Amino acid sequence: YGLGISLFLKKDLLAIEKAQDQCLRMAFGGHRTSSTAVFKHMTNLPSMQARVHTLVFKMVCRIKHLPSDTLISVVTRECTRWSFLWTKLLKSSVLWSSPPPRSMAILNECLDPGIIDNHAKKRRQEILDSVRAGPDPPVLLSACRPKLGIDPILYLPMSLYERSRLVRWRMGWLPARPVGCNRCLHTHASRRPLIACLSVATRLGVSETALPNPLDYFLNTYLPTQKPILASFIYMNPKQKHLVKYCVLDGKEKIR
Repeated sequence: YGLGISLFLKKDLLAIEKAQDQCLRMAFGGHRTSSTAVFKHMTNLPSMQARVHTLVFKMVCRIKHLPSDTLISVVTRECTRWSFLWTKLLKSSVLWSSPPPRSMAILNECLDPGIIDNHAKKRRQEILDSVRAGPDPPVLLSACRPKLGIDPILYLPMSLYERSRLVRWRMGWLPARPVGCNRCLHTHASRRPLIACLSVATRLGVSETALPNPLDYFLNTYLPTQKPILASFIYMNPKQKHLVKYCVLDGKEKIR
């Protein structure tokens, strides 16, 4: 219970972030330096730092709602040393200190966990937007959906092989190595030449100039954001059928 009112140092946050990243690499089979940013975004998994800020914010809200005669309220008012630590804790809480008006409005409204979680989610969305709008945004993260949420390629009905290839594409693992293309005779079959060679834009019915590229544009725009009821949902949509048939299966001999 003391974790929610603890002051974390930068080295402490880095240590738990590193532990989370190592566990995720073991889950998706990455090497020891693989980036986990895209995987966290696809699974809507908060970073450990975001989890710490949310936990501290929840604890602060609960303490603020306690009666004035409770022990921690009395200690906060009377103990100079604890008052100093309490002030420092409030300043270190990102959700509490930025921006204060919205935080106070949530505090005065109620202690509904859903409202607090929505406040934390809005803060995560703001951080994601700032990263994507930065001067040098991550290429693979910018190619994913701009909003927080589980990527549909993780729950839409499809075979394990098809899902694996779509996830590998999102994470930049497809193609796995620079190889030559047997169809267009390109010496370096990277992502962009393969999209042009397979005529992905034409087959999916999207513009060739769609950003960040036709395949990611289709994945971000046309896939449903809710889990389908019917197990055969993906095969009922012609565009999704083209996606699985051409962009995933037709390139299997070229993209390893």
